[in-house]
Amino acid sequence: PNGTQIPLDELADINYAFGPAKISRENTRRRVVVSVNVRNRDLESVVKDIQAKIDNNIVLESGNYITYGGQFENLKNATQRLKLAVPIALLLIFIFLHFAFKSFKDAALIFTAVPLSAVGGVFFLWIRGMPFSVSAGIGFIALFGVAVLNGIVLIEYLKELKESGMKDMRELILKASRERLRPVMLTASAAALGFLPMAISTSSGAEVQRPLATVVIGGLVTSTLLTMILLPLLYKIFNSPKPPKIKKIPSTVKSIILLIAFSGSLTVFAQNFENEPQKITIEQAVEYTKQNNPVLQNTLLNIESAKKQKQGILNFDPTEFSYQKGQINSDFIDHSFEINQNFGSFLTHYQTGKLVNQNISLSEKEYIIVEKEIIAQTKIAFYKWIYLINRFKIKQEQVGLYKEFVRITQLKYELGESNLLEQTLAETEYAASKNSLLKITEELIIAENKLKQLMNTDGDFIPESDSLVIYQLPAGTDPSARFSSSVMLNYYENLYAIENVKYNIERSRYFPELSAGYFNQQIDQVGGFTGWSIGLKMPIWFLPQNAKVQEAKIGKEKAINIFEYQKFNLEKEIENLVIHLDQIQNDLIYYHENALKKATLLTNTAQIQFEKEEIEYLEFLQSIKAAQEIKLGYSETLYNYNITAIKLEFYIK
Repeated sequence: PNGTQIPLDELADINYAFGPAKISRENTRRRVVVSVNVRNRDLESVVKDIQAKIDNNIVLESGNYITYGGQFENLKNATQRLKLAVPIALLLIFIFLHFAFKSFKDAALIFTAVPLSAVGGVFFLWIRGMPFSVSAGIGFIALFGVAVLNGIVLIEYLKELKESGMKDMRELILKASRERLRPVMLTASAAALGFLPMAISTSSGAEVQRPLATVVIGGLVTSTLLTMILLPLLYKIFNSPKPPKIKKIPSTVKSIILLIAFSGSLTVFAQNFENEPQKITIEQAVEYTKQNNPVLQNTLLNIESAKKQKQGILNFDPTEFSYQKGQINSDFIDHSFEINQNFGSFLTHYQTGKLVNQNISLSEKEYIIVEKEIIAQTKIAFYKWIYLINRFKIKQEQVGLYKEFVRITQLKYELGESNLLEQTLAETEYAASKNSLLKITEELIIAENKLKQLMNTDGDFIPESDSLVIYQLPAGTDPSARFSSSVMLNYYENLYAIENVKYNIERSRYFPELSAGYFNQQIDQVGGFTGWSIGLKMPIWFLPQNAKVQEAKIGKEKAINIFEYQKFNLEKEIENLVIHLDQIQNDLIYYHENALKKATLLTNTAQIQFEKEEIEYLEFLQSIKAAQEIKLGYSETLYNYNITAIKLEFYIK
């Protein structure tokens, strides 16, 4: 007023905040639309999968809900109408047939075309990979009306022939079938060809036309074929003056039928059983791993491969055969034949045999180590799975408590009994607990998949018991006493022994190699000469072999260094694990003697005081959360103890 300017901050507070770009409402409620396009699947199964994912992974806040609209809503409405329309259509078809023939028997005979046509409709949908839809349901209604036309054409002519005086039922049926084959085929083909353009259509709206036309064409094919075969037989059965004689079923046929029925029942039982999660213990998980792990199977094959090397210990050079023919400065012809064999150095063969035995021993130790390793990994993965299941339960309980806390603070805020700060705090804690639950859920899925990878099998598994228990080390386990016989230490000792044998093999090549031979010489008109020879091959030029010996000696020294280093590392690793295990044992004693009792006391006291309205919900929630944190700490400590004990068992057993 009076030309004076008023500062804007005296009239309003202006700030920037994040918010939705658009707010939609329906029935005074906010609405957020998520659109999904479905391809190569039916809409109902997709919605069921979405519902299952949301129910398992999403916790909705109070006042929020999810509805499924669009084409799915139209599908539900159409399905409800189809549930009423299909029975009415079938009933009307039967009523009209009864009025037309004035015979319940004839109407029932013609009505058999309905199930026969349904078989073809379903079969053609399956062949073309189309799901059942509303348009397919309408196609079945149209199909049932067209399919009965074949029966009407055939039954009407059968009745005419019977009324004309033809008594022989066999001749009557054959004559009617022959003379009505063309009209029946014409009736069915006319309808089928009329729907063919719709069945192969690719234009706009074809996704509605194709299922409808496919059902009609497929149903007409099967109903036409089966009507010309089955309907005359049924007519003969129901119109013969004498009931047909039913032959006794052979015992073999009975056995086959019973076997098929029993197999079918077993299949259904197996399918129902497979849908149920399989309970599994840690011992069963270990057995799965030992049976299915390909790495362990390959190490077993390595043992077999090493044993096969025994056949090549005596590796002689190839036997030399030679034949000569020539002339000796005259008409005499010389024929000579020789055999020579180099047996090598028998000392080298002896050392090679020792090398093969050391390789077999190394392969056996490698198998034991790999087996121990995958068993330890399986036990660790199993205990982590159990540990995360327990954390998930506690966090899920926390989410429920914070959800109730949010509801209470909102109600108190609306009544003016609390402020915005308390409501914001409740919502923040609730969001944080939900986020923590989501992380644990993902970790739980990863842990379960890791266990399945080790077991090399897939399926739904649940632990037989989801309670964490203390892992018991084998009786008499003494790290200091058992370390000397540790397979890990023996493995590196075996590596040193192999290098030592390789060094001895190179040294053995200084020794002479033994060879033997035989010769036979024949000269025409003179006679023959035979003899044998023994030779020794002795290395005179030693420098190349000296280099190989020195190289093998260096490999031997490297192996002893690795052995000593690994021995030292294993000793320290076991020492550290023993110390760490002792520390965790002290923590477990603290939890058992103190913390867990206090957690139980906190929970019971908070519940009693809250029921007596001596404390507010926030104080009750804080007490329960403190007790739950103690339980979480205990489960984590117990998990760490089990992991440490399993690692210690791996090194010393």
